[in-house]
Amino acid sequence: MKAILGPYPESEEDRLVDIKVDKYDTWNVDHTLSLIALPLLRQLLETQHGAPSVDPEDVPENLRPSEDEISHYQETAEVDDKWFERWKWILGEMIFAHEHIVSDEWESNYYDEDGFDVEGYKKIADRRQRGLELFGKYYTGLWD
Repeated sequence: MKAILGPYPESEEDRLVDIKVDKYDTWNVDHTLSLIALPLLRQLLETQHGAPSVDPEDVPENLRPSEDEISHYQETAEVDDKWFERWKWILGEMIFAHEHIVSDEWESNYYDEDGFDVEGYKKIADRRQRGLELFGKYYTGLWD
């Protein structure tokens, strides 16, 4: 399948992408998509020039803006000192989730000769799920 993605930056030429999907790519679509998303998210984290607005409840308390900072942003569109830090944290959680999807071994970390560490496994599985939820919520914010 060929797709036209519009012009290259600083060019009039269209960007033509040839996408090939093999039957085995749909055996685990989550794994296949994470293989694509992971390097893109890592690059975005490294080269970030802008950041979308992040809902305060999506980040740890130490990254949340104060009520005054929220009001100031709503009135002036000027961002606070932690604006980009919040986005980097969100990207980090997305990266964590996709890393655990492409890893074939992360679950084995919770098995040993004494059995299965249910609490440890659940903690990581919950964080992975939350990272995927953030990926969906901020999908249209994945730009540089």
